[in-house]
Parts: sequence; C-alpha cells; structure tokens
Amino acid sequence: MLINTNKTKEMVIYFGKQRSLDDVPPLCINSRNIERVVTFKLLGVVISSSDLTWDAHVLYILSKCAKRIYCIWNLSKAGVPACDIVYIHCSGVRSVLEYACAFCFFASWIV
Repeated sequence: MLINTNKTKEMVIYFGKQRSLDDVPPLCINSRNIERVVTFKLLGVVISSSDLTWDAHVLYILSKCAKRIYCIWNLSKAGVPACDIVYIHCSGVRSVLEYACAFCFFASWIV
C-alpha cells in the first residue's frame, strides 16, 4: 500500500506527565515529515487527542446545524408550508444530529 504523505496526519495521544509532545520525534515517511494535528475529522466524527472528549465534535455539529436552522428560519419567514419545513428539518438537521449516533440506530429498531 502506498501512503499519500500529503493526506496523512499524525495524532499523538498521551496522558502521561513525564514527557511532553515536543519530546516525541515527528513521524517521517519517504523523507517527508507528517503533519501533527490535535483534532482530526474521520468519517464525519471529530476526534480530539488532547482530552478525548466529545467537545470538539459537539461544537462542529452545533455549527453545522445552526447554519441549516437559519436557512429553515428564512424559509418559514418566506411562507414555505409547514409540511415542507418538517421535511427539510428531517433531511437537513435531524440527519446531521443522528449521524454516527449508536443510540439513534438502536432506538429506530424499537419504534
């Protein structure tokens, strides 16, 4: 397998107190240094190496949904029928909120 060094990123996850991230030498492939990142988006899910919490992902999703809700608000002010607003909400906002959510997947089987 050939690795595309332009698209490859390095994420160091280390919670120890003995060393800092500056002590870890940079990853080098084919005499090219790989870019070191703190957050990375993988298949639409934002992963943060600093604390491994969902904070960065939640902020990303909120930003994405806020833009879509603003568009829906403008459509409602323009007089678009409520049934169309609900359709746009389900396809544009709800789908973003439920993406990669295991609970939503299992809840859909219960209903």
